[in-house]
Amino acid sequence: MQPVRVARPPGDKPGPPIGDPLIVTEQVAVARGIAEIDHACSDRLISTAVCGLVGWIAPGSYGLLELDEGARPGLLTGYEITVTLDGDAYTIDTMLTMETEDEG
Repeated sequence: MQPVRVARPPGDKPGPPIGDPLIVTEQVAVARGIAEIDHACSDRLISTAVCGLVGWIAPGSYGLLELDEGARPGLLTGYEITVTLDGDAYTIDTMLTMETEDEG
């Protein structure tokens, strides 16, 4: 297979070379290259927020994350519900993990 070069905007962060015998088509090579760049080479911030119970939100969904400096669009990468028991009382919290672009 010929090497495939993948660049994501703005194109100034090349991904690492990838050699994998399971990559047998150009489409798979491009998808793998994009995933590697997104994972290792992009300007992303991982932010978490804990709030009261929130109904199910599928990871991979896009939405707005409200931060101290304002709302920012992001990708939901994690969703966790925690139930804490204290005698007869309980609390339910939701932890959301979002990936947003670094604006710094």
